[in-house]
Amino acid sequence: RSIKKFNCLLLIIVTFAYFAIIACNNGGGDSGGSSGNNGAEDEYPTPSMLVVPDEYLQIQDAINDMPQIGGTVYVRAGFYLIDQGIHIMRSNVTILGEQGAVIKLADGVNQPVILIGSDAQTPSTRIENIKISNLEIDGNMDNQDRETDPTREWIRNNGIDVRMVNNLRITEVDIHSARSGGIVVSWDCHQIF
Repeated sequence: RSIKKFNCLLLIIVTFAYFAIIACNNGGGDSGGSSGNNGAEDEYPTPSMLVVPDEYLQIQDAINDMPQIGGTVYVRAGFYLIDQGIHIMRSNVTILGEQGAVIKLADGVNQPVILIGSDAQTPSTRIENIKISNLEIDGNMDNQDRETDPTREWIRNNGIDVRMVNNLRITEVDIHSARSGGIVVSWDCHQIF
């Protein structure tokens, strides 16, 4: 009888410890940074959601207007022709597409469709905790004039160009017709999933 009581007590303690660990990991004040997060977990905090085109016509405008803590840009299904590449130069940003969201580079733009991180020739600023999911990215290769950006020769016309980034997760993204590469990672990036 005392063994049954002991086992029951042990089960209660283990269950309590398990839920305490989950609570600490999900709400213990860590902003989702890369420290101590070496697994390919799928989520980290995204405190606000901005919706394109309901609240912002352009994806870049939503990114620029995001609070300093970061957030999610939710892109509704539709066709988005962009005349300038999308640039993510801040941490804790998620771009989440609704099924059927297509981003296409306009003719003669000659930039990456999405640039994540610094566009400096020699990057010195690191960003982290970026997630891009559920998008179709069309680089419009046949209608680009060159393989590099004319004002930044070191930036190539990739579908997604990643420079000095920690903890990037790309899921369910279809990249095609980029003039240069699909996803290109450079400049001391870490934890790219």
